[in-house]
Amino acid sequence: MFLKSIIRWQYGDDSARLINESELIEEITYKVDGTVRREITDEKAHERTVTDYRDVNLDINWEPVPEFGDWGSITRFDRDKPARQA
Repeated sequence: MFLKSIIRWQYGDDSARLINESELIEEITYKVDGTVRREITDEKAHERTVTDYRDVNLDINWEPVPEFGDWGSITRFDRDKPARQA
């Protein structure tokens, strides 16, 4: 399995909110060919920044198919370490 995108929603405070009430949205999209796009949307400033990268080593984005119920590896935030092998 290949991790192809990550989306993070940021809010101004810790109170519970809906996704469409976020102040900042960061989306990172990965392609198997080593291209990466990072989009940051600042809802308060009404700005959007897009940055493209090439020749990125995305070996860390590959995951073994997990056993049913063993989702720890595919839901981990720390992507600096390789996937845990079953």
